[in-house]
Amino acid sequence: MKTNIILLLLLSLFSLSACDEQGLWENSNDVTYIYFSKDATKDSTATSFKLFAGENRITIPVEVTVAGKWPDQDIEYTVSADLNETTLYPENYVIPEKFVYRADHKVDTIFIELINHPDLATKNLRLVLKIDPKGDVLEGPVINQRAIISITDRIFQPEWWTVWDFIGTNGQPLFNIAEAYYIGEYSDTKYLMFLDILDGEPFDGKDRNKLRGYCLQLKYKIEEFNNDPANQAAGLTPLKDEKGRVITVPIKG
Repeated sequence: MKTNIILLLLLSLFSLSACDEQGLWENSNDVTYIYFSKDATKDSTATSFKLFAGENRITIPVEVTVAGKWPDQDIEYTVSADLNETTLYPENYVIPEKFVYRADHKVDTIFIELINHPDLATKNLRLVLKIDPKGDVLEGPVINQRAIISITDRIFQPEWWTVWDFIGTNGQPLFNIAEAYYIGEYSDTKYLMFLDILDGEPFDGKDRNKLRGYCLQLKYKIEEFNNDPANQAAGLTPLKDEKGRVITVPIKG
């Protein structure tokens, strides 16, 4: 019993200490804390050169935010790669020499250039960014002190096509809406066709009207292929994916 009481006291003290530390950096009027918006322990940015229509150099946005002393004027700061955690080769990323956090912005965005490499055709490599503490600019909370970018030149299923975002009456996620109602089961073949329709336009899956429009185009494209007499004569119909499954799109219209 005594041991349990001691453990509870220690946990309470730790919790209070953490809250005090958070309060210090959130309410400090002496320094500005610039940090990445994403929690690095839970979230990262994953991308592929395959999403950019054959481009060998792409630019990735990374969101940053601020706490402590409010930036009432532009603040210069620097960002660098955490070389202990980065596996992407130095020649395959470009980090500008300095960034400017714009005055009176709660959230700002920096841009990092990535350059393709033959190894990315078979590997996933990562670039881990960190804010450089200097002068009146310091890092924020530990979980936001790094930004992780995972990069490849392979195709992979995007998050909007994987997350179970239909919530049932019991409050539990039941299935993925895009898969069930719009685009159907994932395959690399189907996704490459979808990317061809996007033609380099960025798409995060959040705009359901756009998703519907793109999926209808995909459906019509598949129907056109299947109805082509030449494809029928060649035994290419119905169109199948890389696993030999017939490609279908459930969207109505």
